[in-house]
Amino acid sequence: MARWTLGSLALLLPAYLISGPWEALFRPLGLRVLCAALGGAGGGLLLPTRRAAPAARILLGVLLSIAALELVRPLRSFTDYPFSLTWSEGNHIWASSLYFGRDRYELLGNWAPPAYAPSGMYALAGLPFLIPGIGIEWLRLWDEALLVLAPLGLSAALFSSDPLRRHPISRWVLTAWGFLFLMQAGVYAPLALTAAAVWLVDARLADRRLAVVLFLGTFYLGISRWFWMAAPPVWVITLLALEESDSHTPDSPGRKLSKALPMLVACGLGAVAAAIWTAVVEHRSLFLYQTSTRQPMLW
Repeated sequence: MARWTLGSLALLLPAYLISGPWEALFRPLGLRVLCAALGGAGGGLLLPTRRAAPAARILLGVLLSIAALELVRPLRSFTDYPFSLTWSEGNHIWASSLYFGRDRYELLGNWAPPAYAPSGMYALAGLPFLIPGIGIEWLRLWDEALLVLAPLGLSAALFSSDPLRRHPISRWVLTAWGFLFLMQAGVYAPLALTAAAVWLVDARLADRRLAVVLFLGTFYLGISRWFWMAAPPVWVITLLALEESDSHTPDSPGRKLSKALPMLVACGLGAVAAAIWTAVVEHRSLFLYQTSTRQPMLW
């Protein structure tokens, strides 16, 4: 128990030093890298993983230390400073307030969501406005937490298979690695959460629940950013390619296509529902669809 405690403290120490009260002292990149490497190496050697070689334990510790550093990053934005911390923060928070915080404004005429603030993405970002009198520091914390917790949830879902559940250390390592990999790309929360839901429901393309999730996921992504509707069909094809046949003979291309077709139809219906929602409920023109499909450079 003592080694677990000391090892965990060593792994968390770089995150505390770099993101805590001494943040100003650790602004040089080399110093931050050195701090994370030393803390991770010390924590990895202290953790009671006797079967692993020292080099593997050091690499494990550095990986977990960097993951912890990324996880505490939202805490750096927890401040009630009244002006924007980044160039677009003010616009982003204002657009997020339009769905659950419109009572703060005096609106003239009929209201419709702005074209640059689709409901799927900004309603999720604006959930804290459901809490009366919430302060700007909590809005910033939620906004940053979505960028961290959603990729973490996706990575945890991807490495939640039964064999890995019997090897928790390997599962932690892969989850931490997947989380850091996704953080390099800046995956938006709607995409990450929808992908996690699709993966967790059924990876065999043979369950009606998967079709329902694909329909809802495509619809949600379509009202978040319309071109994200292309993601679920790509996931279907990926799941089909990763599927392992129960028999010794692999499935023929025709059989695989017959499995994928209902799922692709569900994605198509979700895309149509998203377009109808955009035009009827949000009163937004579908011109953006037509404009995007006419861009030669885009395709």
